[in-house]
Amino acid sequence: MLAIQPSRLFTKVGHQFRVDLTAAQVGNFTRSVVTISYDPRLLKFLRISEGALLEQSTGPSGATLSEKPEAGTLVLEVRRQGSTPSVSGTLASLFFEAQSPGTGHLVIVPMQVVGAGGETFRVTATPGSVVVR
Repeated sequence: MLAIQPSRLFTKVGHQFRVDLTAAQVGNFTRSVVTISYDPRLLKFLRISEGALLEQSTGPSGATLSEKPEAGTLVLEVRRQGSTPSVSGTLASLFFEAQSPGTGHLVIVPMQVVGAGGETFRVTATPGSVVVR
């Protein structure tokens, strides 16, 4: 399961904040593409940092980000090598700035994950919400 944490966040216009993309009990995977959508009228994407979960890999790992800020879309490709039966933790931290008042959602678009043996499996996702005052 993937989730945005915290699941609900309150902030003010002009403030910067961080949310984490977390994984819970995700099987042994080598590649995953995660798309996160947000309202660019409310939020401005600033940067991303890799999470501790990528450090648990027994081989090289990393993340590549493609962003479309005008569309409010982030595409994160996560790669891991090595063997880890089931993993939980932070994949990445996402940093935003609140632009205008309102309530917005950080939605993880349904995706597939590629396992170590080349098999694909679906992962459920839980969105987060941001209330800007």
